[in-house]
Amino acid sequence: MQTNYITQQYNQLCSDLARLKLLITTTKPSYAQVAEIPKTYRNQEAARIETIVPTPLEGREALAHAAKAYLDLNIVDGLSQKVARRTVGALVFNPETSQSAREIPECVKQINIAKENIENYVVSTYETRNERFDALKEACPGVMTQHLYRGIRCLDNAQIERMSFTWQRKYALKRPVKTVLLQQIREELNGATSHSKIQILEKLLFSVEATPASQLRIRRAVPPQPSVNIWNNTKVQTLTAPLPIIVIQSHVPAIKPLPSFNADTPRRKRQLDRLNSSILGSFAGSIIEATD
Repeated sequence: MQTNYITQQYNQLCSDLARLKLLITTTKPSYAQVAEIPKTYRNQEAARIETIVPTPLEGREALAHAAKAYLDLNIVDGLSQKVARRTVGALVFNPETSQSAREIPECVKQINIAKENIENYVVSTYETRNERFDALKEACPGVMTQHLYRGIRCLDNAQIERMSFTWQRKYALKRPVKTVLLQQIREELNGATSHSKIQILEKLLFSVEATPASQLRIRRAVPPQPSVNIWNNTKVQTLTAPLPIIVIQSHVPAIKPLPSFNADTPRRKRQLDRLNSSILGSFAGSIIEATD
């Protein structure tokens, strides 16, 4: 059966993850601090996020929670299957004083290879989303796809000088089909009862009708995601950080932990979106724009 390959890779993945847990929980870290992000419960995915307050953990407790996060592959009853559970932070190990620290990068490499093998095989073998879901369900029951596929970051001898954890606030942009959008607005208008809502929808309908289809755009806020800015002596890079980042080097970089998130905090600047646009209105939780 085709799922035998997935099962083989999944079993190898679980074995390597168990080894990683042993390595990081029995190796003395130079630095260990992570933060648990509050979990999202089922049917709460669409709720507006006003604040996120991480729970900081240090030392051995941080190592234990990091290991738990790496091994967290399965669906949890009552929790969202759409929003990944996140533990954010950094673990620093000195390879000059610990043999087990020197073994961590290869272990993480094998873990990520198994994850990539499963994802590539599933995507290339099964055409539809349902077929892929069924294949994973048969080969590794209860697995949560987001958790299965996400890699573990291990920075080995990258000469990192500074790490600053932060929140990414982005928008998803797409071009709507004008006729479909107009139909959706009309249906909402037909069901509206309050005078104020009717006025808002009528104004939006008029604006969308008057805008060429090629200039219409929908802007939807994406939930804030933890990320990290990393500096070394040659460059700076920004990485997503849903799992603790492992750093293997002799010195401890300056590390700024993840702060709390507040939706009212002004953005530093608008994301690189160089199309000039004007807001036509809001609809179904998204912003309708006209671009130049």
